[in-house]
Amino acid sequence: MSSTQRDHRPRGRLWFFLLFAPATALEAGAVAVAWQGTSPVPGLGPWTAALILHLLAAGVLLPSRPGPKSSAGKRRFYPCLAALLTLFLPAVGLAGVFLAMIVSRSVFHRQGLAKEFVQHSIIPEDEAEMEEVGDVSTFLREELSTEPLLDILNGSDIELKRGAVNLLRRLGSAEAVRLLRKSLSDPSTEVRYFAHTALARLEADFSKRLERAERAARKGSFEALCALGRAYRDYALSELPEGSIRENAVLQARRALEKALAMQPDNLRLRLETAQLSLSEGDHRAARDYFQQAMQDPDLAPASALGLIRAFFETRDWPALAGLIKDIGGLTIPPGTDPLTVIHLKLWSSAQGWSP
Repeated sequence: MSSTQRDHRPRGRLWFFLLFAPATALEAGAVAVAWQGTSPVPGLGPWTAALILHLLAAGVLLPSRPGPKSSAGKRRFYPCLAALLTLFLPAVGLAGVFLAMIVSRSVFHRQGLAKEFVQHSIIPEDEAEMEEVGDVSTFLREELSTEPLLDILNGSDIELKRGAVNLLRRLGSAEAVRLLRKSLSDPSTEVRYFAHTALARLEADFSKRLERAERAARKGSFEALCALGRAYRDYALSELPEGSIRENAVLQARRALEKALAMQPDNLRLRLETAQLSLSEGDHRAARDYFQQAMQDPDLAPASALGLIRAFFETRDWPALAGLIKDIGGLTIPPGTDPLTVIHLKLWSSAQGWSP
């Protein structure tokens, strides 16, 4: 939920309750005029005056809008419901709506653990931009965020499952997408519906991001091309696309990054990103060239060496792999290197002396 919506809803509720004061006064006036049989307006019959006051009491509630039109829910329809009940149930309708709203706020309970997960989510609900792939801390955060939700999805509480599915959509990680797809086979029809809706909204979020990136990239600026390439890359890694669609996303990401690289050929970090995309696309020759160039930057050397290891291993270039294993033994690991990369490099360096 955005900060704008959080600020808007309390003001809407306050405005709605404040309108009950004039509505109550008008309805009380209508009852008094009908009971006493005297009209406050000369020449106007008492029952006509009472009817006009009653219609005004119902109509005064309609201008209130507790929530934005786009937020489908009970807050959007409270004013219309209150006005209709006031109109068709004179006197008791207005009092009944007011009491029902007060009681509902105190009686209706939260959705338990799922509600707490939603309130403490890391990613805002309305943020369409998907988070870029980061280091191992991002990976661990995703795993820790989804692990409790897996227990909820394996349970039987529908309300908890609904909250879990909502949070998974907001996380938007590859692991979250896997759990949402698993929920498509849930025994509950409601959970399957929410999971399908969540996946559809994730697709829509990525589509919006890609459309914005493509429009910006038409100007041909370096930053816009990088943003387009990373948007396609994140979409490919999200596990939403499959088969040829995923392959096309990787291809589009690589093309955009290569165009940006042509504008800044000395950008070694961008060469590393392009190398990783080339490797996932199966272009080992280009990946090896990009990785070797990126190794000139000491900060990028560990990730580049690990990428080269994978490229040599997948192409079964055992002599090159053996030589690289020998070299990484003396590789300096700069501070802040991805811990998972460090572990993998230490594992491979322990194989020194190996020969094909």
